[in-house]
Amino acid sequence: MQKHLPLLLASAMMLTASANAEKPKDTNKPSAPLYDEEYRPQFHFSPPSHFMNDPNGLVYFKGTYHLYFQYNPFGLGLNWGHARMALR
Repeated sequence: MQKHLPLLLASAMMLTASANAEKPKDTNKPSAPLYDEEYRPQFHFSPPSHFMNDPNGLVYFKGTYHLYFQYNPFGLGLNWGHARMALR
């Protein structure tokens, strides 16, 4: 038992530290109303937060434009984003 005591104590400390760690905040919500931010583009598409890259795949289908782009919504790796706009 004494042989495993340091391992048990280290495991208990790690579990306690991870349980008390601050939970990540939802950074995907904009802090200011959209398009009221100082440097936000006014005439081009931009996602609500974080950055986008490589806009492509602009498609017009049944009265709606679809735009696909590389998106980093959580700050971890790239995903695909999708925006759409209907013309009326």
